[in-house]
Order: sequence, then C-alpha cells, then structure tokens
Amino acid sequence: MKLILSITLLSAMNLTGINFDLQQTKEKADISFYRVPFVCNAAPSIGCGSRSKPVLFALEKSDVISEAWLNREGNVIAVVWTVESSLKAREAAIVSVFKEKKVNASKLMMDDFATNLDSFSSKNEWYRGDDVDALSKEEAGIIADQLMQAIIVKTNLKESDQEIFKNEIQDIFYEFFLNFESLDQLADSNVYKDKLEAIIKLGEQYVGVGNMPSLDELWEVCSGGTGSCEHESCKSSCEAGT
Repeated sequence: MKLILSITLLSAMNLTGINFDLQQTKEKADISFYRVPFVCNAAPSIGCGSRSKPVLFALEKSDVISEAWLNREGNVIAVVWTVESSLKAREAAIVSVFKEKKVNASKLMMDDFATNLDSFSSKNEWYRGDDVDALSKEEAGIIADQLMQAIIVKTNLKESDQEIFKNEIQDIFYEFFLNFESLDQLADSNVYKDKLEAIIKLGEQYVGVGNMPSLDELWEVCSGGTGSCEHESCKSSCEAGT
C-alpha cells in the first residue's frame, strides 16, 4: 500500500512539468519559468529591455505574483508566486497578462525548469523591472557601434570626435527605448529613420553639411545583417507586449 501511494504521489508531481523530488522545497514550487520572444534584434545575445519591461511590470501588478524577471538572453521570464496563491489563481493571472500583452509564451518544464532554476538562484544575469534598462542601453550601444563603422569609412571624422559622436548616437537610441509612446513604434521603420535623420544632422556638425552618409546608407547598415532596425524582422517580438 505504501509503495502504491509513493508511486501515485511521484506521478502526480511529474505531471506538473517540474522536476520535483520528495525533498523539493516550497520555495522551488513557488517559481515558474516561461519561454518568451524578447530576444534583442540588434544584439541577439541579449534581451530587449524596451519590449519586456511593460510585461514585467504588468505581471507584478497581479496579486498572486511577487516578482517577475527576464533572463539576460531575453528568452525566459521567471515568475515568483506569492506563497498563499492557489494554482488556479496563478494560471488565471499568467494567462490574463500574456493574453493582454500578446505574448506568445510557453511554460518550461522538467530539465528546462531545472536549468533555469539553477541560473535564477544567483540572479546574476536576471533583470527585474527597471533593471532591464541596462539591456536597452547595451542595445543602443551596439546600434551606435554599427552606425559608427559606416560613418568612419564614409567621412573624415576626426579620431578625437569618434567616441563623443558614438556616445551621442547611443544616447539618441537609448532615450527612444526608454521613452517610446507605444510598443508599435519599436517595429516602425519610420521611427528609426527619423532617428537616423537626427544622427545625420548631428554628424554634420563634425564633418560638414552634406558629408555624412545618406539616410539610405545608414538604413542599410541598421537594417542589414542583424536586422536591428528592420520592421519585418522584429515584428513578431515587437508585437509581443503591445
């Protein structure tokens, strides 16, 4: 009878999709991980702070969620549940937020759960709320690096001005990522082209009027290869969280 009871209990725990064992703590049971489409287009190795931030804040507004975190890669959100919340309330909350924000997410189970739990225990590369702004700044810096390479090749920009101008370009995109009016703008090529126009005018202060690369040339740099500013390539992840 005891053997049957033990087998039944283990089977029930395995159905949750979590690598439970008989010694697993309540703390582990109060954490869930979800695969999400928040990989940064300009830098595929990091998450997109501007797209994920509204979702993280929306999750933490729920009465049954105490914390919501994004991993550095931008492909997993960790949800820390309130201890007293029921499984039914948790499921309802997560479905509601992801549906409202149009996030195509799936719950991680078994080995994927265990791997992320091990990473999450230190939180060294996990970001909560406003912390994802650091990812946005990093993304803006990568875009600035890409554009500067083309500008240096096409102009006589002084070496002493290169770092200054690059930082100004980074600031333009970083400010945009922090202060966009709607997530639709992150998938709007016209918005990025407006930023490039501003960069051209700014650059002319260093290299003279008419001596900056054209809008089309900068757009090619921005949209080619990584697709960092290209509308269609980022449409699916930009739409997540609208």
